[in-house]
Parts: sequence; structure tokens; C-alpha cells
Amino acid sequence: MTSKITGTFQDFRDRPRVQTRIAIAAVTKKTTATNKSLNNVRGRPARPTLRRVMNEKQIKLARHALGLPQPNKTSYRNRFYVSGGNVTDWLEMKSNGHADNVYEHYWLTPAGAALALLPGEKLDREDFPKGAK
Repeated sequence: MTSKITGTFQDFRDRPRVQTRIAIAAVTKKTTATNKSLNNVRGRPARPTLRRVMNEKQIKLARHALGLPQPNKTSYRNRFYVSGGNVTDWLEMKSNGHADNVYEHYWLTPAGAALALLPGEKLDREDFPKGAK
């Protein structure tokens, strides 16, 4: 259903609520689409998108970093010290936006930790402070 938006906000008061919501949604969609196209025209780089998948080994490493599985189904840490052959997996997770590091110490971002959880499990908020990436 397409409707042409004309008039002022005075016109919106005379319409039923459903029509007003549809009209406002149409304007919002058009504005959002225009802004997205303008960002690319203005030479701004597109926002990087996170890969939404981890391979089986990366999920196993991420769950170990979170201290899962636990009887209470809540993570209790968010750290991993890399030694040996796990470096490539953690570097790939970092490049995908799922982890971060300082030297050999890695931790998961909230997005990466969410990918490692099984249904019914949750993250301890203490391990993910607000200032973290």
C-alpha cells in the first residue's frame, strides 16, 4: 500500500490513528533509505558488518573463555591466555569483531560471547562492563 504524503501535521490530527502510523512509517522508511544512499555518495565508508558465524573450534574456545558449561548456566569469566596453536582462531575472531586482545590475553566482545551461548545460558554482566567494545 503506497500513499502520497502531503499536507501538514494538522492533517494528521484529522486522520484515524492507523492511517497516521502508516503515513509516518512511510516517511521514515523513505528518509532512512535516502540517508543510507547519501552516506555512500558522500564518500563515507560503509559500516563494517560483523560475521554472524563462528566455526566449531572457535565456539569451543569462546565457551572455554566464558567458563561454560556451568550448572547455573551463567558465564563466570571472559578471558583466555593463548599459547600454541590457538592463535589463528583468536585472530580470526578478532578480525570478525568477536574478540579483542592485549598481547596473548584475549577476551570476547558481547557480540562474540552471544554467538557462543547455547539456549538457556546467559552472560554475567560483570564480565562485560559498559565501556567495553
